[in-house]
Amino acid sequence: MKRMFLIAAALFAVTPAHADLTPLPAQYFCQTHPDQCRGGGADTIVLTDAALRTLQTVNRRVNRAIRPQRDAADVWALAPAAGDCEDYALTKRAMLIEAGWPPNALRLAIGQRRGEAHAILIVQTDRGILALDNLRAAITTLADNGLIVTALSSGDLAKWSAK
Repeated sequence: MKRMFLIAAALFAVTPAHADLTPLPAQYFCQTHPDQCRGGGADTIVLTDAALRTLQTVNRRVNRAIRPQRDAADVWALAPAAGDCEDYALTKRAMLIEAGWPPNALRLAIGQRRGEAHAILIVQTDRGILALDNLRAAITTLADNGLIVTALSSGDLAKWSAK
């Protein structure tokens, strides 16, 4: 028994810090909303003027529709009346997918900004990665957003990696 524990401890100790991970709230969200978690389609979109207008419209509409409110428990919700950053990002992603955008180009990024945890939706385009953020009216590049990304979803929200 003691030997098994030591082997398990040794395996755990050598697990790389950057191993794949899925946040617990994402796991629960995907169990309750499997249709919202599927990946698929192209990994990038061509950023036409029309595509940029769609992103701007979705960003603005969702930022206005959800009243900012911190979760007592970290529960991810889709289109709530009030919610936090993950809820904004999930709602924007759902709207874009409903409009025909490929889930693989739409990812959630979690990280730190000014010492606080934050999440945004990122869109991978042929002109770089764009950030749709509930704290900003304008869409920025990920580099200009200021989020230090620590975890990133794949197109499938049930699959994440640490950065």
